[in-house]
Amino acid sequence: MKNLKQTSNLTLGNYRSSTSLSSASNISSLHPSILSPLNPWYITGFSDGESCFSLDIKKKIKTGWRVEARFQICLHEKDRALLEMIRAYFGGIGNITKQENFVHYQVFAQKDISIIIAHFDKYKLITNKLIDYILFKQAFDLSQRTSHSRRFS
Repeated sequence: MKNLKQTSNLTLGNYRSSTSLSSASNISSLHPSILSPLNPWYITGFSDGESCFSLDIKKKIKTGWRVEARFQICLHEKDRALLEMIRAYFGGIGNITKQENFVHYQVFAQKDISIIIAHFDKYKLITNKLIDYILFKQAFDLSQRTSHSRRFS
């Protein structure tokens, strides 16, 4: 069995390099072109497989019900650089947090969810996640129209 620190071939796009797996987690060490902005279709394809569109429904004592939309991608901590690139693609919105060995990119501010929606309206999802996205968008739009405080009675 090979030691993980031994050399292996790593392919990213059209770039092929021999690099140690211990340094592969540092994307910037591989090739400068990898730091270029991500293609919007890559963001959509990656999101098709790895993202989550969710709604948190919370009861507020004085204002009734509140719906909070959330877009999230969770990856192993070794892939944090990719989440940073995705966050940069979206203009720096959202935040990246670490929990155990995982990093989470989350967008939940209502004004920022509009940026996420604009992206997926232009660059359509192609898997069953499209159905999740459509329901997510409908619920978000409804919550925005319901009232200024986004409450349901």
